[in-house]
Amino acid sequence: MEKAILDFLDGVTKINFGFVWSLFGVALLAFWLVVLYWVWLDSGDRITNKGVRIAYVFLTAVLFVPGLIIYLLIRPSQTIEEIYWGDLERRYLKYET
Repeated sequence: MEKAILDFLDGVTKINFGFVWSLFGVALLAFWLVVLYWVWLDSGDRITNKGVRIAYVFLTAVLFVPGLIIYLLIRPSQTIEEIYWGDLERRYLKYET
């Protein structure tokens, strides 16, 4: 058992950490791009102004995680579709009374 642990620790010292950091950087870049794409799609469901959508994506691109948190706090709480159906339901209820 002791020999296995020592062999494992000896193998850890031979790891190329430059490759590990490069792999971590690629994964972080991929995650960042997915987050930017999601912000673009989500803001499209919530607002129609393209300038504001671009500002949301720019905010998230520059600040990354804090920008994503800020976007989640300031985005409209309802999508355009939810607003439409809520308005339609209110009109229908008003018509019935």
